[in-house]
Amino acid sequence: MNWMPVRRRWAPWVALVLLGACGGRRELRATVGRAPAPRLRPIAPHTGRTAHAAAPDWFRLVERLADRRSLAASFEAARYTLPPHTFLLAARVVPGVGQPAFQYFSLGDSGFVYSPGRYWPASTVKLMTTVGALWTLHKHGLSGAARVAFTDAEGRYSGTVRELYDKALGLSTNTEYNRLALIAGFDALNEEYLRPETGLPRMVLQRRYGKRIPGATLRVSPEMSFEEGPRRVTLPERAGRGSYPECPQQGNCATLFELLEVLRRVMLHDELPEASRFPLGRADRLRIRALLRGTPEKLEPGASQALEHPVQIYNKAGRYPGDDHLDVALVVDAVTAERFLIAVSVRYGSLKEPDAVSQGHLSDLAHHTLRALARRPRALALPTDRPLVQEAAGETISVHAAQHGADPLRYRLWFEVETVEQLKVWVGPEAPTLLRRTGRGFLLEHRFARSGDLPVALLGLRGEKPVAYRAVELHVP
Repeated sequence: MNWMPVRRRWAPWVALVLLGACGGRRELRATVGRAPAPRLRPIAPHTGRTAHAAAPDWFRLVERLADRRSLAASFEAARYTLPPHTFLLAARVVPGVGQPAFQYFSLGDSGFVYSPGRYWPASTVKLMTTVGALWTLHKHGLSGAARVAFTDAEGRYSGTVRELYDKALGLSTNTEYNRLALIAGFDALNEEYLRPETGLPRMVLQRRYGKRIPGATLRVSPEMSFEEGPRRVTLPERAGRGSYPECPQQGNCATLFELLEVLRRVMLHDELPEASRFPLGRADRLRIRALLRGTPEKLEPGASQALEHPVQIYNKAGRYPGDDHLDVALVVDAVTAERFLIAVSVRYGSLKEPDAVSQGHLSDLAHHTLRALARRPRALALPTDRPLVQEAAGETISVHAAQHGADPLRYRLWFEVETVEQLKVWVGPEAPTLLRRTGRGFLLEHRFARSGDLPVALLGLRGEKPVAYRAVELHVP
């Protein structure tokens, strides 16, 4: 029997406690964070229906809370015609609770659609392959400074891992990309590193790049010898067994969100919770950021024109004539320090089409997108009240939900938290409801538009200061 690895699902960070209540009524209570608070009295008449709560993984949370309408509306108001075959995802980076928070905007569903048959990610995946190689090194107590020696389909390599990613990221070379993937290991990369816990549940990296060599594959890593200081490590040959029919023809597949997520976690590493960080040492992080800062800026001059200031762009681009031209970037306003994330793909017509044509499309898209994100002018601005997304932080918020009245979609939601004065509640991607304290917590009566799994994001405020953030997914029967 063939053994095939299966990706693990993210264990919820919401503890569910089934409580007995008066009159035989049962209330399902979701407590996020620390130990449960004392039991509350029932908040609704007995109906026999409760909303089951769970913690969405990062991909699912962003996918459910991203605004999918406002970008198109802003472009229409500006009378901007999108290039053919455009895919676009962007985000504001704003202060959160103990970490950055993010407001995501997708052009329709394009930020979350799977790439097969839609666009080819090309060299944008080289950043994740670099991360994968360093992740494997980290497991063996090594860094990018380690020297490695091995023989692959392209010959003998002896040098540092850092020299490989210098070329793969700085020059976007294919041989070095292939070798980084071999260092990472096929199953380690696709089964261990690319999974819901890292915000990368759908990305698959299988395709070797560059010249065709009979028998060459990323599925089998040759024996490798590593040396860093006094440490010596030998990895035996590793053969990958994973199978990914959803990513056909041994391709590389991803969503724009996942391509952007890799860059987000690399660039904002020091500001993110430890559980959200890739295992990258300081020297490698600094070197990778310098390489991303030094790569060609496809989004210029549109970005600086939109923000009306000089900008710093950290990006990884990719292109393949006849397919697509992509860029994935963190854009920093050098004057205001505002930060924005953007991932975009446009059609790259053919070998005969000048590179400047599709690069011009990318620059124009950056201009109109960043202008809307930065609210310049306000008439074309994207809303500022869309859901904030970050990891759970601050005071514990306990969530209770029960059906209210005869309407099966009408619920009372009770949020208990100790010292928060006001609570912003986003149910889905629309504007929030601002609640004021009622006794020990906050009460919201809400009619859901439909049944199913529905996201709720919560931001607790003390004065104007954010002090608590949680997100849960309610299953409404």
